[in-house]
This record gives sequence, C-alpha cells and structure tokens, in this order.
Amino acid sequence: MSDYLDYESFGRAVVDVIRQNNAWHRVVCIDLETKVEGGNFLAGERLLAVGLARRNAGQIEVKTLRLEEESDEAEFALLERLAEQLALMRPLVLLGYNISGYDFPFLILKMKKYDEYLKAKAVQEGREKAAYSKAYWAFKDALTRAYILDVMHPLRFEVAKHDRQAAREALMKAGFACSEDGIGLRIAGGASRIDEIKSALSASGVEVREKNVRADGSNAIAFIPPLHISLAKVVAHPRFAGLALRRLKHLADGPTKEDKGRIIYEMWKSNNPDFERYLEADVYDTLLLAEEVFGIGDG
Repeated sequence: MSDYLDYESFGRAVVDVIRQNNAWHRVVCIDLETKVEGGNFLAGERLLAVGLARRNAGQIEVKTLRLEEESDEAEFALLERLAEQLALMRPLVLLGYNISGYDFPFLILKMKKYDEYLKAKAVQEGREKAAYSKAYWAFKDALTRAYILDVMHPLRFEVAKHDRQAAREALMKAGFACSEDGIGLRIAGGASRIDEIKSALSASGVEVREKNVRADGSNAIAFIPPLHISLAKVVAHPRFAGLALRRLKHLADGPTKEDKGRIIYEMWKSNNPDFERYLEADVYDTLLLAEEVFGIGDG
C-alpha cells in the first residue's frame, strides 16, 4: 500500500482515466446561485439558478436553469429540470469551484427535501409510494456516484507555483540569490535585509503575507503557500491572462459576502440579463480553467 497518494494526485489520476477513455464530455461543470441572507450558507436558502457547462463536439456548451418564482413548488420544478439535464449529460465527474464546500452539500440537502416532497405528494394523491422518474434517479446517481472534483484546489496550487517563480525572478532582479525551499524561497544572506525583500516581493505583484517573510539564521525565508483564493482572483491572475475567459465576476462585486448575495438576488428578481451572463461566465470560466490546469485539449 502506498503512503504517498494524496488528494491532488488522486484527482489527477481520475482526470487521466477520463482522458484515456475520451470521455471529457462527461465532465460537467456546475455552479449554483442561491438567495443567501445574512451571510448564512447551507441554512435552507432558496436555489435561484443552476449553471452547467461541458465540452460537446469540441465546443463548450453552457446551459442555465432559472427559478421561475419564489416558492417551494417552483424550486422543486427547478430541481426536476436539473435532473432532466443530468440524465442527458450522464456525468462521470461533477466539477466546480469550491463545489465540495458549498454546491455539493447544498444539492444533497435539496435532494433530501425533494425526496420528502415527492413522498408527501404521494400521500396527498392517495398513493402508497412516491413516483420517482428516470431523471430523479439520474440526479441521485450524479450526486452519489459521480466523482466530485473541486477545481479550487489544483488552481490555488497552480497560482502558488506561478507566484513563487515570479517572486524568485523579482528577487534575483533586485540582486538577491535565492533558491526554492519547499513552498517558499530561501534568500541567501537575507536576514539583515527583510524590508528590502518585502519591497521586492511587493513590486513583483505577488501577494505574500507579512508573517511569511522571516529570518532563518543568516538567510531569509519567504513562504508562498497555496492560499485559499476566490474565483474572481483566479480569473484575474496573470497565470491565466492568455485564456479566453469571460471574466464577469465584477457583475456581482461587493465588499462583503452579504453584499454579493444581495446583488445576485436583486439581479435574479429584476430579471436583469446580467444575471444569466454572470452564471454562464462562472461555469464557462471554471471549465476552461480546469482544462488548462489538467492539460485537456478542446476535443
């Protein structure tokens, strides 16, 4: 048994199996927009819309499903439409940005509520058992049998790798001799020049926390770890400047999560066309970023 297999390499192994079987079209990117109030997540919030994206015949195909009105019945109808789409797509992998932290657990909770709704409906109609459609079982398969690939993690590692190289180049340009040291850089003789090192790193555009630059004997260490990073920062990062991303995160930009949630809800409620553009861009960009970081062609 290997003690060296980690989540990152395991995820890449799954992608390799998909690639070897020419099944990238069965990797489906999913993103949810919900009515979040008071910054409380996974607290029974309403599902407003779902975005889906996949490669189909070499092109990125994007679909959006929108809640018609604020009611439980409309939300169940939206889940049924999502189930129908998943039945058509038959995903082997559900991919998303922070999908493991929000979208996946949210859908599991909604699936339970949806199941309870179908059972209650059966009782109201005088039936002993709930009627489950083929789409329902496809929905359940997608949530319980597909591999959940959170692309946030490989992307933050990729950003950190790029930033370490950019930081090294900036330090060498400033006259420092440095070498890689784990997730950081070791700067020879840098213990007495910490402020100069911080200044050079700041000029490079690399985000390095104050506490991550410190003396180590006569040298200095600058740690550049793979920090949590938002999708908005990823799409704007220099590492992905050459990708034809849509980059529309600014449409729901706000100083706090509460502000962002309010903007998204108001766009949905007012039928603002930017709502659909925003959702389409999120799944389109996330899929394209995944293809970049995993080395997937557009076939």
